[in-house]
Amino acid sequence: MAITPEIVAKLKSEHPDAELHKLVNDYAEVVVRVPAPAEYFRFIEEQADPQRRAHAFQALFTSCTVYPGEEELRKLIQRRPGIVVSFGNDLIELAGLKAVTERKKL
Repeated sequence: MAITPEIVAKLKSEHPDAELHKLVNDYAEVVVRVPAPAEYFRFIEEQADPQRRAHAFQALFTSCTVYPGEEELRKLIQRRPGIVVSFGNDLIELAGLKAVTERKKL
């Protein structure tokens, strides 16, 4: 389902203090909020364990997704499980982690 201006307005009213972002790839269109510090740090700890890495991405993605709803999101993940990593990487960047930073000697 396409994210209409009406859906965006509703989500903004439901999450007035959240910074919302629309993420789109070939398989899905979702709205997420920036991870809270506790969510981000939990992700960092879990992903350090190779056996927990996939769960870490899924937990981060599902906890930060505000649209679609829980049932539709579950079905989406069942159809395209790789989106938790694709969109999870976007969430990590939204939390402030960038692969490239600029440094200048002063």
